[in-house]
Amino acid sequence: MEKSIIIIGAGISGLSAGCYARMNGFKTTIFEMNDNPGGQCVAWKRKDFIFDPCIHWLLGTTPENSFYRIWEELGAIKDKKIFYFDEFCRIKTAEGKELIFYSNINKFMYQLKEFAPEDGELIDEITGAVNSFGEIEFPVDKNITSLISSLVKLIPCMKYFFKYSKITVQDFAKKFKNPFLRKYFLVPFDMPDFSLIAMLFTLAWFNKKKVGYPVGGSMDFSRAIEKRFKDLGGEILYNKKVERIRIINDKASGIKLEDGSKYSADYVISACDGKTTIYKMLNGEFTSKKIDSYYKNFKLFPPILFISLGLKRDLKETPHTILFELDKPLKIADKDINFLWCRHTAYDPLAAPFGKSVLSIFIETDYDYWKKLRINEEDYKFEKQKVVTLVIDALNNFYPDIISDVEIYDMATPVTFEQRTGVWRGSYEGWLPTPQTLFTNMEKTLPGLDNFYLIGQWTTPGGGLPTAAKDGRDVIYNICKKEKIKFVTSII
Repeated sequence: MEKSIIIIGAGISGLSAGCYARMNGFKTTIFEMNDNPGGQCVAWKRKDFIFDPCIHWLLGTTPENSFYRIWEELGAIKDKKIFYFDEFCRIKTAEGKELIFYSNINKFMYQLKEFAPEDGELIDEITGAVNSFGEIEFPVDKNITSLISSLVKLIPCMKYFFKYSKITVQDFAKKFKNPFLRKYFLVPFDMPDFSLIAMLFTLAWFNKKKVGYPVGGSMDFSRAIEKRFKDLGGEILYNKKVERIRIINDKASGIKLEDGSKYSADYVISACDGKTTIYKMLNGEFTSKKIDSYYKNFKLFPPILFISLGLKRDLKETPHTILFELDKPLKIADKDINFLWCRHTAYDPLAAPFGKSVLSIFIETDYDYWKKLRINEEDYKFEKQKVVTLVIDALNNFYPDIISDVEIYDMATPVTFEQRTGVWRGSYEGWLPTPQTLFTNMEKTLPGLDNFYLIGQWTTPGGGLPTAAKDGRDVIYNICKKEKIKFVTSII
């Protein structure tokens, strides 16, 4: 009789685990609290526009990158057109200057030297680090050959790892002598304690064109993996919220839903919110001081306000991602907002009708402010409307007369993301990659509990879709090893 696996959550890690479980002959059912797949990798339709908070770019869209193999196995980008950017983003200052984060690192660094010739030595050092990091490939397969190959490519980068492993982007920016670079170099990564290593890897992937945007965005991406899972014979049950993980003799044996129904399985994999899993579904009975310390001490990605505008305007000829510095800060959720991070998807023909565009604005915000406000529905709606009005008014300075082109708008708060996905405090990528946490090897199992695994962004600081998908692959490899069967994969 085939062994059975229950997976909680149809996000990318859950869908990935489901696909690999079916490839290896396990009877597999995914339980999802919502009516659609993707988890945080989600988008929604408003009239003829697709509003997408997730995929800006994706690692592994080219065969030269190791993660491409996973996307092939999951059918995630099969037959999809991939769009590659010449820029990561650009910053437009209140004085009208522009700092462009070109994908090509040499072009980017040449620009930095034009701004700050006095910082030439430091700029050359960054160039060297980015070029070195671009050669690194993270092993997909768990075998000695893959591991050795990755370690060999890592050797030239070790000097940069040793030098920068404990440095944040904020601290590094202070090394510039030039005041312009000291202020603006860190802006795209200006989060408390954000690791410089994480920034350098991002620049390296863009430089090597290892990242691209799959046309169709998050919605098509998630649906493609869902289709792969179903084609492999897997079952997804939507609108099924798990209340408890059932335990017999310290072994996961199934789940209980909110409606009281129960399901049994040989293994249970939680691919949903880590805190909810550990402290609610398992009632905090299988934890440790180390695990507890993660949820008490680790920093989270700051939650966001996600504002989307469906425009009767084609933005195709404008930069796709711009951070506009405001002359005067906007007061939003009791916080001064000095930059508006704007991204359009006019390069994606599926995001809006011909001649129209979607413009999205991302604003860091305070979770507790919106959670408290949400108690009163009228106050909550009023504040959302006020914020949208403030933002559109401010955008008029950068996109003249944009107000008249707004056909439809939408705004999601941290509470929106929490309600839709269960994500703790609305943190869209979980743990922030700080110098202290970036390479933390977090547990995929819990002490004292057998036949249970926890996967997804709450086991990998920095989060992201590739690591979520790899988590799903790795957990089935581990289960196969435990069952003493050969782990196999297939490509469609």
